[in-house]
Amino acid sequence: MSHGHLPQSLDPLELQIRNAKAFLLQTDTSGVSVYEHLSTLLSRILSERPPHALESLRELSTEIQWSRLEQGPDALRTQREDPHTYIKADMQRALFSHGTGEGQETEGDADIGDSPLPNLLDLSQLLQQAGVSLGRDEVVKICLALKRLVDTHPLQYCRLWGKMLGTEGGYLVAEVQFREGEDDEAEERGEEEENEVEEPEHEDEEETEEAEDLPPKSTYRPPPVIPMEEYGKGANKYVYYVCSEAGTEWVRLPQVTPAQICAARKVSIYLL
Repeated sequence: MSHGHLPQSLDPLELQIRNAKAFLLQTDTSGVSVYEHLSTLLSRILSERPPHALESLRELSTEIQWSRLEQGPDALRTQREDPHTYIKADMQRALFSHGTGEGQETEGDADIGDSPLPNLLDLSQLLQQAGVSLGRDEVVKICLALKRLVDTHPLQYCRLWGKMLGTEGGYLVAEVQFREGEDDEAEERGEEEENEVEEPEHEDEEETEEAEDLPPKSTYRPPPVIPMEEYGKGANKYVYYVCSEAGTEWVRLPQVTPAQICAARKVSIYLL
């Protein structure tokens, strides 16, 4: 039998049916054939048996088609999860919620002039014209984060000191000043310093007699420790809060000492 002849057992009508079924089994770009779609549609109609099957035929067909499109690549591969993105979105969601979330109401009805927070959006626009910009999206988030800091603390002055870049992330620094007499943490530190009493050194007579037989000791005495400046003066005129990014908790930095300033001038390292 040559290649161009049909077998004797194959009926022309059966051949037409096979050719028609092969045509219906051809898939499109979505990977679904007309035969599969019609089979799913008929199975749906027979299982649900709607009262007006002919009228709902088109609606059911569209619904089945959309259900395949909504699956997308999930039918072939598992969707890649990025938990960091979800954690960051959940963290920043509190910035866009009304109030602080602790039952405190925001001072939205107060005058703009009474707010200790400057208009950061206008300032960023001026800086952007000078070629310095953090990006409008980040500026909006920083502005909301500073607003959250102002709403949770009795501040008289607040501004964005700047952003410091590290090897693994950045740090936002806020420079603030509390209203007079409302910084409880500074008052507690002052009371602790006043309660610290230096105990005098007592030498026993026996130790003094034994020391006479020993070689002479060095009379060098280290220079006295320079006292730390009080809150609101000098290097501690302002209080600084830092956070890793907008939406995270603001952390208050301790007051700086003269020894720390001298040591910082000799250190040059990368921030993490």
